[in-house]
Parts: sequence; C-alpha cells; structure tokens
Amino acid sequence: MALTLRVHIIFASLRITVPGIIIIAEVIGAKTRDMHYIVFAKRLAIAFVVLFAIGAASGTVVALVL
Repeated sequence: MALTLRVHIIFASLRITVPGIIIIAEVIGAKTRDMHYIVFAKRLAIAFVVLFAIGAASGTVVALVL
C-alpha cells in the first residue's frame, strides 16, 4: 500500500507539471521558430500520456485498497 501510494504521488505530481513545461516549450518554439523546442514539446506530450496512464492505474489500486 505504501509503495503504491508513493508511486502514485510521484507520477501525479509529474503529471501536473509536465503540461506547463510543454506550453513553455511550444511558446519558445513558436517565437524562435526553433524546431528543437517543438520536437521537445511533442516528446513531452508522449511522456505525459504515459505518466497519465501510470498515475491512473496506481490511483485505481490506491482507491481499491483504501
């Protein structure tokens, strides 16, 4: 239970901060027209989906255990 809760808290907090980083990278990429920032934002979007899935799964386990 404690390990699942720790994993859920870590992934949930990352899931909250990643969209902000994506927005910042998109804005910098749009202003400077640097493709590195746009590619970085797209890769972070994929990571966001993975973080969301892991957070949802661990949250379900935590909810069932409680």
